[in-house]
Amino acid sequence: MTKETTFSEKGRALFLTAMMVLSVVAMTASFAGAAAAYNVGDSSDVNSGEMEINSGDAVWQGQTAIITESSQSAESDSVVFNDSTVELEDDDGDWLRDLDVEDGQVEVDTDNLETGTYNVTVNNDGSSSVDYRVEFDLRTHGVTGEFDDATVTNVANSSSSNTSLEIDSDRGDLQTNVSASGLDADDLVSIFTQYDSASELEDANPDNSIVYIDTDDDEIVLDGRDEFTADFGGIDAGDYEFSIDASDTTAEDTANITVTDEEISAEFVNSDVNVGQGDLAEIPIELENTNDAYLKVGDVDNSGFESLVHIEDNSDDGYDQITLNYNTFITGQGDEGEAWSAEEEDVEVTPLNVEGNLSEPLAGTEYELSLGTDVNSDEDDIQSETGTAFLNVQDYEGPSDITTYTVPEDDLGSLNDLDDLNETVVTETNEFAHQDGVIVAIEGYGLSGALDDGELADSISLQIEEEDIPNQEPNPRDLSEYGEFLNSGEDNEYNGTLYFALDLAGTDLYDEDDLSTGFDVTAQANDSAFFLEEDEEIDLEHTISIDERSVEWDDSAESAPAVDGAELTGETNVAPGTELRTQARSVGNFTHSPDAVVEEDGTFTATYDFGDYEPETEFTLRVMDPASDAEHEITSELYDAELPNIELDTDAPSEVTVGEDATLDVTVSNTGGSASDEIEVGVVIGGENTLNENITLDAGEEWSNSFDFTSEETGDVEWSVVAGDNEETGTTSFVEDGGNESDSGSDTGSDDESDSGSDSGSDSGSDDSGGDDSDGDDDGTPGFGVAVALAALLGAAMLALRKQN
Repeated sequence: MTKETTFSEKGRALFLTAMMVLSVVAMTASFAGAAAAYNVGDSSDVNSGEMEINSGDAVWQGQTAIITESSQSAESDSVVFNDSTVELEDDDGDWLRDLDVEDGQVEVDTDNLETGTYNVTVNNDGSSSVDYRVEFDLRTHGVTGEFDDATVTNVANSSSSNTSLEIDSDRGDLQTNVSASGLDADDLVSIFTQYDSASELEDANPDNSIVYIDTDDDEIVLDGRDEFTADFGGIDAGDYEFSIDASDTTAEDTANITVTDEEISAEFVNSDVNVGQGDLAEIPIELENTNDAYLKVGDVDNSGFESLVHIEDNSDDGYDQITLNYNTFITGQGDEGEAWSAEEEDVEVTPLNVEGNLSEPLAGTEYELSLGTDVNSDEDDIQSETGTAFLNVQDYEGPSDITTYTVPEDDLGSLNDLDDLNETVVTETNEFAHQDGVIVAIEGYGLSGALDDGELADSISLQIEEEDIPNQEPNPRDLSEYGEFLNSGEDNEYNGTLYFALDLAGTDLYDEDDLSTGFDVTAQANDSAFFLEEDEEIDLEHTISIDERSVEWDDSAESAPAVDGAELTGETNVAPGTELRTQARSVGNFTHSPDAVVEEDGTFTATYDFGDYEPETEFTLRVMDPASDAEHEITSELYDAELPNIELDTDAPSEVTVGEDATLDVTVSNTGGSASDEIEVGVVIGGENTLNENITLDAGEEWSNSFDFTSEETGDVEWSVVAGDNEETGTTSFVEDGGNESDSGSDTGSDDESDSGSDSGSDSGSDDSGGDDSDGDDDGTPGFGVAVALAALLGAAMLALRKQN
């Protein structure tokens, strides 16, 4: 009878069969796994942490100190073990624990011990007269690990995936176990070597920094304190924390890095970069997911010149934008590294290749700019181009004009750059007071590339010399002998105008005892200059004069209101911004000494508090220039500010050409606090009554009029003006056309009414400028000379006769 197998029995048989198959597969898998886990290198090359010591040795925390019978004790004898245990004591001799003697040696595990001094005491239970002691110092050391870059890409064969791991310690013979969660041993090998796996590295057997590879624990051992090159090309994107542990001690650290799989690129911010020949070109670029880029300027086949550089951003977080400075004045003429720099810190620009030797600034033309993330193997061309633009170099035309400015004598010594100049009172002029600073501005000078090296372009001559003197040869001097050019500051950049700060006082350029001297400032270049054609030249000339320093109170200062805040004014030729000292002194009443600052128009105002003093109080008023012995003293008188105060001001030229009109300007003002009574105003010109009129003026009101007169022959025309108790007189000389029409004696084509004779065309022919009507005439009569006094008496008599009529 055949036994029939039931369905449940068939199921049980099938299950057992499946279990057998699975067990075979599992065994196979188990064997395969065991075969995959292996080590590369010799573990004996790794610091084991075991150290046989003698008494007095030092041990690092985490190491195992081993004492044998060949170890020297503190008693200078070799240790002898007669017992099965020894004692571990601290520095005070206190017992810590017993240590077993095994195979003739004692092992001290230091993992859990604190730093300090320890004793291992061998007690021989009386079998020997000596208890051996072995002392050792337990120390700790640190270890640090840090990647040079916080972020890298995983783009293979790209500089953006490269960085370095710096491992440092205060201990010398260091080895570190390096691992990272999410990375196996093959990954670590591919990062720190050029091989893709541990087995490939083992087959190649190269000389490298990896001492040992443990594929079981997925860690490698790196040898020494060093910067280890790390390439994350092909590594999965993510955040990784690397553990860096000393192989034989407790010292450890971590290093973090982020790996991205984003594309890398380098781009120009602008499609065109424009720069003047010889200037610094600013080339802004942006780097995406990379710290490296390569830039090439020009192409030797098209523009006759090219320069290739490597840009490396070494900053911690990377810059959003980098601005490169390219010196078109010196590029191609020597050390190309001097021609390149970056405005940002921690950015290095390294020249790789230059073709086309230059002997002068980069020529004016168009140069293609090429930007990429890699170069070819010869490092002479961009391989992975990611951006293009153009550098347009515009031809240099040379300086265009010369302008001069004055600065106060006190400020001259502190001028070092354009920031200092911007914070100083600077006034345009070509007339200077002795000792004041002279600022020479060469407009259109450009060539910022030359100035970047602290040098001037030798193709342009900047000179100063005294105006032509009969019987003497010209003696031009370089401007650099008398000062330095002012380069860019932190807040003010050079914009093409070259500023020279000159200190001419006390030099051999002129004799300070013989002032009122003229000088020519020149900018010259001939066809030997790189920017000029054959037979072409540039010759710019600007004339300046230097005069003795002077200060003088206005006529209006001869009276002052008896109020607080009374303002008295004067004129000077010293530089605006200069502080003058003043003094108002009335013996037995007051002495006030406020400073007065020179304004841009050459006037100064001193403010006094006279409110506590009686009208008609007389006082001496002085103004003094601290930089020289120039001073002016007058007698003034207080008046009641509530009453009218009539002042007279006149102005007429000292010389006019025969047949032309001269103009006498007359102003009568009431500076008092109430309306005036009738004021008799009389004008006499050339002995004729021109005006006789009565006027009244409210407080603060003024009356003015102008009177033209001429002469058809050479000679002097005298004039006088009376306004109440005030009187002013003067003389205008009529001269032949082409004669000496200027007090300075130089025919510059300036306004005939100017005493200075300068190119500025300004009208300086006031009564205080040294004409015939100035104070202190040679005959000693205060205020005016004998001839003028007679003319005044004659005019007054005529006015009296006219009034009687």
